[in-house]
Amino acid sequence: MKIDQAKIIIRPRSTYEAIDLGVALWRQHALLLIRSSLTLLIPTYLILLAIFWNYPVFIFIIMWWLKPLLDRLPLHTLSVALFAHAPNASASLKYWFKNFRHHLINDLLLRRLSPMRSYLMPIYQLERSDRKSAKARRKYLSAKGYEGNTLIFVFMALEALLTLGVLFFMDLMIPVEITHHSNFMPTFELTFFADEMLFFRFMPIAYLLVLSVTETLYASIGFSLYINRRIISEGWDLELGFKCRIY
Repeated sequence: MKIDQAKIIIRPRSTYEAIDLGVALWRQHALLLIRSSLTLLIPTYLILLAIFWNYPVFIFIIMWWLKPLLDRLPLHTLSVALFAHAPNASASLKYWFKNFRHHLINDLLLRRLSPMRSYLMPIYQLERSDRKSAKARRKYLSAKGYEGNTLIFVFMALEALLTLGVLFFMDLMIPVEITHHSNFMPTFELTFFADEMLFFRFMPIAYLLVLSVTETLYASIGFSLYINRRIISEGWDLELGFKCRIY
């Protein structure tokens, strides 16, 4: 990693500035991040659909639980794009499959519910440290506290609202059922919410679409917070300044 080749200005930022940087990185590579995520999410959904056809709520729960695996795709893409050219979707997927087993159990069990998940993931996925070194790095980067704990709750609320919004939009695209009463006044029924099974069958599809946006954004913000902490803790701006003076 050559910090003098970074595509961002290397300087210490506040938490909110780092979050804004993460949003800017996501916007710059949004199409690539969403496309690569959907390339992974759609086959996963189809496999789960074949297994849990009569239990669609399980599809939703499993997709939610597997989110740390999805985070690895945007994390790799952005880490490369920050210092070089952004990899295409096929290259990112190839990297994802190659490193699928790396810290798999810990990501899905020990660190699954951690509010610092997106912030700490670069330690395990990018630095590729062993257990002892990773523990020391985690302690080192968290020494001054982590101010992004509320992010996970913000994104949980955002996912819920967007998923319901997508479901309502899908419902509007389906012709409504019109029933006539004795007074000849038509009544309209929402298709999804009138049929509980239909609602649960379409909910994973809506959630899949939402995840391709929210989870890539969440990973991007976590990565920018991680980079900002390293800039502050390791003095990247000072190192870059000394290099500029020498050359």
